[in-house]
Formats: sequence, structure tokens, C-alpha cells
Amino acid sequence: SFAANTFPARASTGSLVAKTITDFALTLLDDADAPTVRATVGATGMYSATIGDNSSTSIAITQATHGLATDGQMIAACYDVSTGAEVIPDITINNSNGTVTFGFATAPTTNQYRVVIMG
Repeated sequence: SFAANTFPARASTGSLVAKTITDFALTLLDDADAPTVRATVGATGMYSATIGDNSSTSIAITQATHGLATDGQMIAACYDVSTGAEVIPDITINNSNGTVTFGFATAPTTNQYRVVIMG
């Protein structure tokens, strides 16, 4: 058996030995998913995807899709896939549910733009 704050590991001889794990490391190990780990360490996550379907002028990316903040503490940008040039659509971030909506005057062609959301 192993004492608290230890885990089994193989020594160079092949035998099992107890290695110490810090309280901080334990706070990471008990996090269920990447967003929780980011919150524990104070890090920012990023989501990136191509958008455009030849018909929609308003494209919403929900928090369930991007997996980032739910309180609007995000930034978003849009780029032309073929040239890499930044595109300036209307971007709305819903502070109550984390949905990021990209609005265009003309519907983007299929996968015309890459959106990047950080938060």
C-alpha cells in the first residue's frame, strides 16, 4: 500500500516505489476536463473552426461547441481561409451563455472563414 500523496511508479530496477505528489498536482488530477484545468491554473483556452455554408449570414457558436467561458470573458476574430487576411464581421458575445455570433452582410461560401475564439 502507498501513503497519502504518493503514487506507484517503476524504479530503474523494475520494482514499484512510492513517488510523492504535491498538493498542487492533486488539484490538477481531480479536474474532470480541460476547462476545469484551465480555471485551476488560470490559463486561457482557444477554439478554432472554419465557418460558412453559402446561405447563413449569422453563424452562432455556442459555449457547448467552443468549450470556453460562459460569461463573455472572451475575444473572437475571423480570417479568410485562402489569404489569411483578417475579416471584420459583426461579432456578438452573449455574456449570459457564452454564445459567440458572427454576422456577415453576405453569406460566406463553404468554409470561407476561420474563426478563433479565446477565453
